[in-house]
Amino acid sequence: VDTATRKGNAPCCSRIEGVNLFLGDKSTSEAMIEDARLVSMRVRRVSSASTDGPACVHKKRRLSRPAEKQSSLPFVSIVNYFAGLKCITLKAKMVATLCNAYGARQVFHDVTPQTFILYPRKAVCDERHHWQQALARGDSAMPDNMWVIKSSHGCKGTGICLLNAGNAHTRREATDIILDHIDSQPAVHPWVAQRYVARPLLIRGRKFDMRAWVLVAHDLRVYLYKDGVCRMSSELYDATDLSNRLIHLTNHCLQADGPNYGKFEKGNELPFDAIDAELADRKTKSGRPMSFREHIRPQLISIVGTTLRAARDTIVSDPYSSVRSFQLLGYDFIIDDGLKLWLIEVNGSPGVADHLLSGMARDVIDVAVNPILNEARGAAGAHPSPTGGFEQIDCLL
Repeated sequence: VDTATRKGNAPCCSRIEGVNLFLGDKSTSEAMIEDARLVSMRVRRVSSASTDGPACVHKKRRLSRPAEKQSSLPFVSIVNYFAGLKCITLKAKMVATLCNAYGARQVFHDVTPQTFILYPRKAVCDERHHWQQALARGDSAMPDNMWVIKSSHGCKGTGICLLNAGNAHTRREATDIILDHIDSQPAVHPWVAQRYVARPLLIRGRKFDMRAWVLVAHDLRVYLYKDGVCRMSSELYDATDLSNRLIHLTNHCLQADGPNYGKFEKGNELPFDAIDAELADRKTKSGRPMSFREHIRPQLISIVGTTLRAARDTIVSDPYSSVRSFQLLGYDFIIDDGLKLWLIEVNGSPGVADHLLSGMARDVIDVAVNPILNEARGAAGAHPSPTGGFEQIDCLL
């Protein structure tokens, strides 16, 4: 969506000449935020210097406006992008950010599967030696020593490969082939080797992952969308069969090319409620059936908070910039058979299930965009915006 409201055509208030709203590809937003940041720094530097004497007055006159806060700027750009959140939306950076914040031992025990960062042609700088040691120490039984290797900048399931490191006779040859492939890549973007989640929870005998949508508003309030989806494999689960990637990788773009895509569920998607059916036979200590809301959702909220707190110091929100930011994130999880939730990755430009798209788009406008316009009108808080399908969660940002 790309909209503009011009002064004289459809003015929403006397203090805004225009609004640009960008939802989608982040390259435009990145460039816009960086330009606005540089202008903001220049405005503040000149405004500050002007108080020291008349020598700086001529510099100040070159600028079109003084250093005022965003709410009084005549033109506001609203973008679905936070400068700094790449530290969790790129796979390798997410792991590095979490480990720097909490330590590797805690991260790989509580948040995400053990992961190693691999750089093309930079063996001295990356973690391949530690990864190879982990492979050698690993359990020989499948799937305890299986790994997923993927590009940190990859999307739509491209370039993902699976490694069974349980067989000592083929392990060295297989890892050499993978490392040679990474080293042959023309780009220097890192790759990650992530431990496969052994014994995943299954729905109807098939593997799935969970996609949850999280909205970070301009004031750093965090919202979780009430509806998420289980993205299903279209093949029965078999941990020993690595020849069929569709058994193990539930990415929508990969599954869409499979012969059984859509055979069991429309779009290979089920609501979170489907998890409750799998938990019906599991009881709590008090004898009540386990449920998604009581046993999985609290873990989800905790992990979302853990990642965003780790990223807090890198999120750039300049009160003097003409750009206001929010960001819709897609969190992907896998549940193991012990009902432990594992974060696989965070998507900065997440796809949305077709049946949720129109409603979620309206809710994003209500939660993330309208409060910015109200603030610019000087009416912040006068008419609280509805949150629709979003529910605010406490992440202590």
